[in-house]
Order: sequence, then structure tokens, then C-alpha cells
Amino acid sequence: MAIERSKKVEAYRTAYEELPQEERLILSEQEYFLNLCETKERTNRLSHEGLVIQIDNDKRVYDSYEPVFRRNSHVDWKIMFDPADKTKVMAVNGDGSLRFLLEEKYIQPMALRDRKEGDAEELARLNQFNDGLKQNALDVAVEDYSTLANVRKMLSESGSSGMIEDRENEVYSKLMITDSLGQHKDRKNGVADKGKKLLAKQIEKERRKDLKTQEEEYLEYMKGKVDVNSYLIEE
Repeated sequence: MAIERSKKVEAYRTAYEELPQEERLILSEQEYFLNLCETKERTNRLSHEGLVIQIDNDKRVYDSYEPVFRRNSHVDWKIMFDPADKTKVMAVNGDGSLRFLLEEKYIQPMALRDRKEGDAEELARLNQFNDGLKQNALDVAVEDYSTLANVRKMLSESGSSGMIEDRENEVYSKLMITDSLGQHKDRKNGVADKGKKLLAKQIEKERRKDLKTQEEEYLEYMKGKVDVNSYLIEE
């Protein structure tokens, strides 16, 4: 197909130059990939590296700065690419409802002295994207907490708070991680119990010490009041 296209490039350019301006249509990048580019036979799924693609025995990694793309890591993507320019590809899901333009992953140099023009800008772009993801995760967590707090308040006011507590305990018992002895790996309760036992031992030790002191004081008192020699048998 590439050979056939190469034979017709000049004829296409000539015909395009003769086309009236009002009849020319500007294709968007997505339309360009959909209509004029090639599609890989095998689908690809997102990994921790990005979208790893083998094109003409050449391994390339692509990714997107669209947060929505990362949320669809379960999708098997069809990859459309231009053999003449592999810096960008387009990922399309099975029914075509999701489309993402992906850029070839930028490789940063390991050493600062090896940096070239554009490296700093790309690194700043990446850091800005990651900071945005972190902030979005925090915002979602705050929103979820606020929603749960409102639900708890409503249940408490309606007298149904016990129901949600039972549900939480049920979920906790199913998801808790135990050690080899079947005990929960969170040792806070165990540490608290151990502390209580140590405190009880210390209190008992002090009590016995006080009791012993009282007995010794009583014996000393009795020694002063009673003449033991008077009870002895003289030889």
C-alpha cells in the first residue's frame, strides 16, 4: 500500500493545487488519522509505562496528557499511525466512542549536563500534569468525605445511624488483613492491651510493696510492745 501511495503522491499534489480554494477542506488531526493513516492489526492496552507499541519492529511508547485517558486503562485500543511521522498516533476504542491523540513519550537525560534545549520545558509540563492529578485526587477525596459526612448526619437525625455502623463493621471484617496467627496486622489494639497489662502489673507491684511495708512497720511496733524474752524457757 505504501508503494502504491508513493507512486501517486505527485499526481495527488498536482490535483490538490488545481482544486478551488472554496472546495478545500481542512482535516482535523483526528480526521486525518481516521481517514488517511494505517491501523495496527493488534490492539494495545495501557501499561505503567504508557502505551507500548511495536511499529515496523521498532518499540515506541506513547502517552497522553488527557486525565480521562488514564481512567480507561482497561480498554483495548486500536492504534492508527502515520508511517511517515511516528511522533503521534491515535488510540480508538472498539466502537469509536473514545479517541485520544497520543504523543511519543519524551525521554529525559539522566545527567543535568546532558540536557538540551526543550528538556526543561517538557519536564515542567510533566510535573504540572502530575501536580494536577494529585490535586484532583485530593479534591475527589474531600468531596467524598463531605458526601459521607452529610449521609451520616442524615442517618443520625433519622435514627438510622446504627445501620451504617453495622455495614461498616461488616466491610471491615471482610477486608481486614490478618497475620499468621489470624490477628489483624494493625497492632494498635494489641499495643493498647499490652499497655494496660503492664500498668496493672505495676499497680499490683506497688500494692504489694505498700502491704509489705505496712507489715514490717507493724512487726517493728509489736517488737517494741512485747518482750519476747519473757516467753523463752530459761536453761
